[in-house]
Amino acid sequence: MSRSIRPVLPCVLFSVAFAAAAHAEDADTTTQPSTAQPALPQFTVVGNKATEDNYRVESVDSLGPLGSMKLIDTPYSVGILSSELLQNSQATNFKDVSKYLPLVAYQEQQGADILRPQTRGIQGGNFQNSLMDGMAFFITVANAIEQFQQIEVVNGAAAPLYGPANPSGMFNFVSKRPTAEDLREVTVSYASDSIGTAHVDLGGKIDNNGVVSYRFNGLFGEGDAWVDRSHAKRVLGSLAVDVRPLEDTVIETNYSYYHLVDTGYPGWFSYGEKIILPPAPDPENVGYGQNYAGVDLLTRMGSARLKHDFNSDWHLIVGALNQDASRDINTPVTT
Repeated sequence: MSRSIRPVLPCVLFSVAFAAAAHAEDADTTTQPSTAQPALPQFTVVGNKATEDNYRVESVDSLGPLGSMKLIDTPYSVGILSSELLQNSQATNFKDVSKYLPLVAYQEQQGADILRPQTRGIQGGNFQNSLMDGMAFFITVANAIEQFQQIEVVNGAAAPLYGPANPSGMFNFVSKRPTAEDLREVTVSYASDSIGTAHVDLGGKIDNNGVVSYRFNGLFGEGDAWVDRSHAKRVLGSLAVDVRPLEDTVIETNYSYYHLVDTGYPGWFSYGEKIILPPAPDPENVGYGQNYAGVDLLTRMGSARLKHDFNSDWHLIVGALNQDASRDINTPVTT
C-alpha cells in the first residue's frame, strides 16, 4: 500500500501561526490554565549519573496548523515521550513505550509491531490518527522506534486541528534530525535466548558552515526468540539530511527502510461461545505456532519539508510524504 500526502496550503499556516503568536503575547499579562500533561518520569540515567528533567519536553514539534509551540501554551491535553525516554527504555516498537502515557492504549493486530494506538478507549484508524513530522502515514505496518526522536500525542478529539477523524487522539512521530555537533553512538544488545542487535546513530555537519547536515541510524538484529525454533530479524536504515540555503530556511529530507520478520510464535485460538475454556496454555511450548509462519513486514518511506521563518510570528511549512509498505501475514489460527 502507498500513500502520498499533499502539502498544506501556506495561507492557512500564515493565519493560524499569527494567531498563536498573538495568544502567547497576551499570556504575559493573563494567567491561562493549561491542560498539558507533564512528561513522566523526570529522571534519566546518562552513564553513571542521574540527571533531572531530561525526560521533560518544553515544546511540541507539530500541532496541526498551529505548528511548533510551547507545551504550556497548547489548548489541548498533550503527552510527549522524549528522545531520552525512547532510548533508555530500549524500545523497539510503540507497544514498548505506550505504558508511559496514561491515556493511551493500543489494539494489537497480527503481532507486537502492528498496532492501532488510541486514547480514551476509542479505536484509531489505519492512518487517520497517525502522523510522521505532521504528515499522515500508515501506522499498521512495521515502524522502528529507533528512527524517531520524539512521540507526541494529542488526547481525545482533534478535529479542529486535523479535520474529521476517529476521536481517538492524534499520534505524531517526529523523525530524528541532524545534529549541530558530531554524534557517534554504537549500541550492542542481547535479548531473549539469542537475539543480538547492533545499532549505530551518527550525525553532524557535512561542511564547515553547517549548510548541509545529516543523521543516520542503522540497525541489524537477528536470532531465536523465547520459543524454540522461532526466529526474529530487524533491519533498519534511516537517513535524514537538512539543507540550509538561507539563515531562516531549511529543507528537511528523510528516507527510511525497515524490514521486520517474526516467525515461530504461538498463533491464535478460535472458539465458540458455548465452549468451556481450559487453563491457559504455556506460550513457550512448541507447536502452538509453526516455525515458518508469522509476519514478514517491509516499510519504505520518503519525505521532504520546506520550512521558512519570515519573522517570529509568520512561518511557512510545506511538505510531502510517500510510504510504500508490504505485509506478508500468515499467522496460524488454531480452532
